[in-house]
Amino acid sequence: MPAAFAELQGDFLYMLTTPSREEMEQMIENFGKKLNLYMLKALQLILKCFCHILFFVNFLIFKNYF
Repeated sequence: MPAAFAELQGDFLYMLTTPSREEMEQMIENFGKKLNLYMLKALQLILKCFCHILFFVNFLIFKNYF
């Protein structure tokens, strides 16, 4: 009987600590939103660096012409 009680207690604890399907779906959706935001920020940083590099190269080229 004690082993069965321990198993039942473990099942009950599992049910209390495991998120529901709706909570899991919400966590996945939130993770996707955060991931999209971080990817957009990374893309913005890459584009900004690329523009700075182009400006610098353009400056070096035209500096030698005049």
